[in-house]
Amino acid sequence: METSQKSGSADGATIVDSQCKKQRFDFKTTEDINKMSIKKVPKTTTYSTQWAMNNFDCWRLARNSRSVDEKVPGNLFINGNEEEVNFWLMQYVVLDTRKSNSELFPPKTIYLLLSGILRHARQVNTHAPNFLDKNNIKFQSLHAVLDDLFKELQKDGVAKDTKHAEIISKEDEIKLWET
Repeated sequence: METSQKSGSADGATIVDSQCKKQRFDFKTTEDINKMSIKKVPKTTTYSTQWAMNNFDCWRLARNSRSVDEKVPGNLFINGNEEEVNFWLMQYVVLDTRKSNSELFPPKTIYLLLSGILRHARQVNTHAPNFLDKNNIKFQSLHAVLDDLFKELQKDGVAKDTKHAEIISKEDEIKLWET
């Protein structure tokens, strides 16, 4: 492809005249670029994160109102170090968190709560540690406690089994196709 070029300025820049028309480029403002750079989050993920944080915040407020000595910091996920986050998450999931009717959450729900809390932590502090990473040695005690809790919940029948549809026999399939 041949381009028409003219020698340009004193600094050696080249000016390309016919190929570089203003209409070819759509210039964006800094505000436009900032809007585009904001990560788009699905509504269901936003709802799940809010649900998890509402649950955690309600627990934190209730615990702080009952405890004189130990208070859960309000800025735990912004300023909290790994040991502090580990300690309070163990308290939250093992000892205290419950459904609104005081029943225990099944393991999957506890994991979803922790996932939502981690998403929130990463939103408010991009350097927040991934406490769900089983390879992070700072959170080994949290994972040990979660493993024990999940086994106990399953043993007690709190874990919900996945319902599977019955397999359709070849005869039933043929009948379905014929009707």
